[in-house]
Amino acid sequence: MIIRQEAQIPEIALILRAAEFAAHKHRKQRITWRGSSERLSDLGA
Repeated sequence: MIIRQEAQIPEIALILRAAEFAAHKHRKQRITWRGSSERLSDLGA
């Protein structure tokens, strides 16, 4: 769902990155799932 044009906007990128990071952190506590780390690399994290 990441549109590259929107990803160039710092506020959008930070919000999306923070949301994905929070989801990844939460999932990592419950299940050792590495799928979200791939999604984070999509955001350029």
